[in-house]
Order: sequence, then C-alpha cells, then structure tokens
Amino acid sequence: MRISPTTDGEKHCWHLEKLAGADIVYTCPPKFIGELLLEGNHIEFRDQIDEPPPDGVMEKLMKIPYFAKGYDEK
Repeated sequence: MRISPTTDGEKHCWHLEKLAGADIVYTCPPKFIGELLLEGNHIEFRDQIDEPPPDGVMEKLMKIPYFAKGYDEK
C-alpha cells in the first residue's frame, strides 16, 4: 500500500479510496498509516466500491490471464 504520486495537484490513496464501502478489513503497516495521516488528510472517503472502473480498464485487465481467472465467477 502507498500514497499515490500527485495527480491533478492532490495525492490519493487508491487502495483505500476505491474500496471504500466494501465489506473488508485492511491491516495497514504503521509507516503507511503515518504517511496517510501526513499526506492524505484531505481525502474524503465515500462509498466507491460499486462505481464502475474507467472506460477501457477492465478490457486491459481481462487480457491478464491470472486476473481474468480470478475475476471469473465460475
């Protein structure tokens, strides 16, 4: 886990932001929590787990065999 590079003038934590609202628990390393507190205090967490990915992302991911296998519901 890490804080992302600056995007549009802000830092993000996609690992946490995009999974907000999911029924999961993260165990985070202390160093990461420290970085998040220092660099991510502007982040507004809201349910994003059900938002679709940007156009083309799933198409690219499905070309990766282990991703496609893990994503398959069967």
